[in-house]
Amino acid sequence: MLLGKKTQSEALAAGDLSLINFLRLIAYVKMLALEEKELTQRAIALFLAGALFSLLAAACAFVITYEEYKKHFLEKRRARLMAWRIGIVTFIFFMLFGLLFVLISPRILNFKG
Repeated sequence: MLLGKKTQSEALAAGDLSLINFLRLIAYVKMLALEEKELTQRAIALFLAGALFSLLAAACAFVITYEEYKKHFLEKRRARLMAWRIGIVTFIFFMLFGLLFVLISPRILNFKG
């Protein structure tokens, strides 16, 4: 508690707002704004990391699938097409998973149970 035994709203209602408590209240509001900005920056960083690792996962899926299908199909074009499809599906799956994590992570990190 910033104001001792009283909360900020109780102090405002009672008119008991000294200069020190007023400055503490302003600092508290600024701190909340910084936390929100930090959470936004963290969400952007998580999204970019998710995009990077989704691309990496898609590239790995493409290479693995292409090498495997190259053995089974005589036409290299068909093997490449199947590998591209698997790579795209892998990218979409991991991007959706990353977006879900970005949406849920602030709620998990701010949980006060």
